[in-house]
Amino acid sequence: MSTATPAKLETLTICHRAATIPQKWVGKEIAVGGYSSGSSTHLSRLAPGWYARYDHSHSAAALFAAPRLLQGIGEGITHVRMQQYRKVLSHVAVGRQHRELPTLREVMPSQAASLSDTDRALAPGCDFMVPPALSFRRTVLAHYASCHLPVDFLEYAVAAIDAGVLAENEVVDMLHEDRLIAGALELGIYPLEFFVSAVKSLEAISRRFIERADSRLASYGADQARALSSCVERAGSYLVLAELERRFGTNVPIGTTAWIVCITDNGGGYVPGRAE
Repeated sequence: MSTATPAKLETLTICHRAATIPQKWVGKEIAVGGYSSGSSTHLSRLAPGWYARYDHSHSAAALFAAPRLLQGIGEGITHVRMQQYRKVLSHVAVGRQHRELPTLREVMPSQAASLSDTDRALAPGCDFMVPPALSFRRTVLAHYASCHLPVDFLEYAVAAIDAGVLAENEVVDMLHEDRLIAGALELGIYPLEFFVSAVKSLEAISRRFIERADSRLASYGADQARALSSCVERAGSYLVLAELERRFGTNVPIGTTAWIVCITDNGGGYVPGRAE
């Protein structure tokens, strides 16, 4: 079902440094790391427990802080737009396509400034604006295992059952899914009620997962430090894909997906996996 009235958006931007996107696009910041540490919307104030685990939760910690920030927002908000300090979604394919991540466009600041409000808004008749799903030859689990330790995603899947978020058959579907929305829930526009429910579900799973894997996560070096964040991204992608299927079946409205636009510094390239 599409929105019957124009969406009223609240924009949240995850920032671990000053935003590269135009300031007028930022909305409310969720500040992380050493950036803007005195702000009332710094992770240390919104979610101190996750702040303490930021080295091993990264952008997932900031995502979990979003519902807390939304609690203080006035009535009438129907949708939330999630962004990162240098990433937004756009219906227009500006810049150059990334060689490894085909759903992402690299742009110079001047190119990004050319995007209109309509380019970054919900398309007519749409309730969602999400990155296109990547398709894998194998499964999401196999893809995870190609760059991380599979034990983490498998334990995260078990935690989803223990937390009462997913049934066993849903966990099997998640592990065998062959599509991934990179940046699911951290980038895009979502109905407020769905977004808050999905993020709180991911947080509940993540707490159970940490109970199981805390010592292992703490032992990881830089190459595996994003394990939790990567699990959250894949579970979040599954929740978004499942919700789109529940609402629309195979008839997802045209305009639901949009390019990830990343503003690069001085024309440099985007490196996937870099902490946002």
